[in-house]
Amino acid sequence: MGDLFGRLRYLIIDDFEQMRVSFKGMLTSFGAVDIETCACGEQGLKSLSVRNYDVVICDYNLGDGKDGQQVLEEARHLGYLGHACSFFLITAESNMPMVLGAL
Repeated sequence: MGDLFGRLRYLIIDDFEQMRVSFKGMLTSFGAVDIETCACGEQGLKSLSVRNYDVVICDYNLGDGKDGQQVLEEARHLGYLGHACSFFLITAESNMPMVLGAL
């Protein structure tokens, strides 16, 4: 399985450093080696504009600026996400209208 994870390129977008470190550690434990992190939506979009990723893990609430859904919509609109890219929008929110809006 490590070989599969090791062949993919990952981008983690989260405003909390500890979450970025945690996700990166988890992916590394599965064999991933090509992992980049960003602290805000604007940085994430910049990274997506210059490099293709296989997996994007993005928090919904990114503090000031764009939220995760805006990052996803803008990246799709600008053609930054390849057809095989998996974009995971994560959140700890339980607010039903917000969760349904992200769906």
